[in-house]
Amino acid sequence: MTMETFFGGFHPANYSNSALHNIRAVAAATGVPSITLRSWERRYGMPEPQRDDKGYRLYSERDIAVVKWLRERVRQGIGISRAVNMLHVLEYAETATEPGGILNFESLRGRLLGAISQLDEQAVSQVIAEGLMVASVEDVALRLLQPALCEVGERWAQGTLSVTSEHVGSNVIRFHLAQLIRASPPPLRHHTVIVGCAPGEQHEIGVLMIALFLRRRGFNVIYAGANIEANSLLLDVERARPSAVCLSAGTPDAAQSLRDLYREMAETY
Repeated sequence: MTMETFFGGFHPANYSNSALHNIRAVAAATGVPSITLRSWERRYGMPEPQRDDKGYRLYSERDIAVVKWLRERVRQGIGISRAVNMLHVLEYAETATEPGGILNFESLRGRLLGAISQLDEQAVSQVIAEGLMVASVEDVALRLLQPALCEVGERWAQGTLSVTSEHVGSNVIRFHLAQLIRASPPPLRHHTVIVGCAPGEQHEIGVLMIALFLRRRGFNVIYAGANIEANSLLLDVERARPSAVCLSAGTPDAAQSLRDLYREMAETY
């Protein structure tokens, strides 16, 4: 799918950015309730109202046009998070596609790694947004983020990428994955899965992807995060009675702790 298909000639820059309208006027003009406007602003940074001397929101014609465009994408079945990502691409970046709208993941990975090495959080977010605009969440996770993170680890081990760069890249990617989980549809299945990292395991991006994939397939996911506490997990498993427990271990010590936890869980359940 091409940029033209997505945007149909729309561009926010074609509208005035003078802040003139209060939130009630915007709600009336767009059909989007005030509470939703505030929620979109808080969670996704869109729209972008200014504030008057008393702290009240003031919106521009550009904001109104953006809200209407987002409203139509939502009505078409596109999640608000993805619609906002699409809008960011339109405003700030060029889509990395080949002729015919085929996404060039190799090009995106190169740009993502470059942005990480330059400590450019906004550029990292832009690249992720471009991928999400054209490809599925699963493809972006497995063909863009996962290989890029492997390369980041290799460069760090070789001393060609700073620890700070690795942390910046990981934090931005973690944020986007968590946002995608929150934006996923409500669970459709009656099966609950507890997902997290083994005791002592701090690297959670891989298991965040698993949680995201499960949520997108309708499972009720309880995400426990990094470095779970073993005894607490055993109590929570007894209380929640999940259909499955999925834990990640990326080091020998974490794998050993996971094996010990499995043995204890098997004896109990």
